[in-house]
Amino acid sequence: MFSSRKLEQATYDSVAFRYLAAGGHPDHDTLANFRRRFLGELQNLFVQVLELAPKK
Repeated sequence: MFSSRKLEQATYDSVAFRYLAAGGHPDHDTLANFRRRFLGELQNLFVQVLELAPKK
């Protein structure tokens, strides 16, 4: 899921997203600003997750 608006809505609709958001409901602008600010770190983290994920 890439849309900040969809991520925001998911914190209301999905128990999993609610858990990840610690019960909060961040505004889509907050989510977009966070992703823009930490883009490089998020890309590196994604690569690390892929490296650690079990291969099938």
